[in-house]
Amino acid sequence: MKRFNRVLALLAALVSLLSLAACTPPSPERELAMAQSRLAQVKSFRYDMDMDIQMTVGDAAISVATVCRAECVTDPLTLKMDINLEMSEVGSVDYIMYAAQTEDGYAAYMNMYGDWIREELDGLGELEQYDVRANMDKYLSGFASVTEAGSEELNGAKATRYDCVVSGGAIDEIMDSSGAYTQLSLLGISGEQAREMLSGLGEMPYSIWIDAKSSLPVRYELDMSGIMAALVEKILRGSGDIFPDVSLDRLTVSVTLSDFDAVEAIEIPAEALDAADVTETSPFFS
Repeated sequence: MKRFNRVLALLAALVSLLSLAACTPPSPERELAMAQSRLAQVKSFRYDMDMDIQMTVGDAAISVATVCRAECVTDPLTLKMDINLEMSEVGSVDYIMYAAQTEDGYAAYMNMYGDWIREELDGLGELEQYDVRANMDKYLSGFASVTEAGSEELNGAKATRYDCVVSGGAIDEIMDSSGAYTQLSLLGISGEQAREMLSGLGEMPYSIWIDAKSSLPVRYELDMSGIMAALVEKILRGSGDIFPDVSLDRLTVSVTLSDFDAVEAIEIPAEALDAADVTETSPFFS
């Protein structure tokens, strides 16, 4: 009887322990770590990217809107991107880009105004902002703090939003991968100049949405308006009268992922593969 009682006590303790574990709410950190693990297993997906920039130069308001609809195969990395770039006072341009991992690095192909060009790259260079899985991986682990911010419907399914804050050296990585440094070049400001002045600019917020059923990350949004405005002001303050009065009022990036493992292959057109090589003469992406 004593042995039977000890067995019952042990079972009761196990049931209590399991019940306690089941009732313990998952932490945001664990949920993002799970999403990172699930994303690493994905072989292909599609995504929509929107970047919005609003700035003032003198008395003129300038807007730059970039919209990208893309497909991605992860191994080896292959991308197809349909991009629309619209600038106030200039107009709109549509172009197609491909990028593919090779034995020596990457090859990039672009069709603008009906003509293809090709460039060989050691790394992705300015195309890094379009490697959405690698960028999402950074956002899922690079936060200084994270809080759950409720649920909403996204892609026709329930998703939980997590609001994150990044600080310190991780800001440089996120700004680089997001394409923010490339956009600063519109003002004649190089990435090197920006990196030198990043110190002391504080924190940057972003948000990630995790699908409730699959635990896959399905969206991220970055609001770089505050830190980019401070960065531009810091650069211009030290430039004397080289630049006109410039303020950066808004810089946001939104990316929505979908159709996980639904892209079987991406075929690069023959005319792109045979395009003129501009690697040595007028490189575009490196």
